Amino acid sequence: KANLRVRISGRQADAINAKVAGVIGAEEIDAAARGRMKIKIDEVKEFQVFFLDEGACKEILSPYKTLVKDREAELEVVSQSIFGLLEKEEQR
Repeated sequence: KANLRVRISGRQADAINAKVAGVIGAEEIDAAARGRMKIKIDEVKEFQVFFLDEGACKEILSPYKTLVKDREAELEVVSQSIFGLLEKEEQR
């Protein structure tokens, strides 16, 4: 296919949110069914993924976590008066 469009969604709160996500029926997934998803390629199919709680995710991702220095803290803000700028442009 030239334009392959795939939509994947977990449980949605209601039909409106499921429609926005592009996967009709995603609101029907049971809240207790952890890791249950719906995928839409040509038709909507339901499948099971691995469900990890927040603690397990943090443990898996912790080796990849690095501190990034905020570059904006180093930026110097210089105030400049806007009055008289037009006159300076006209003189050029």
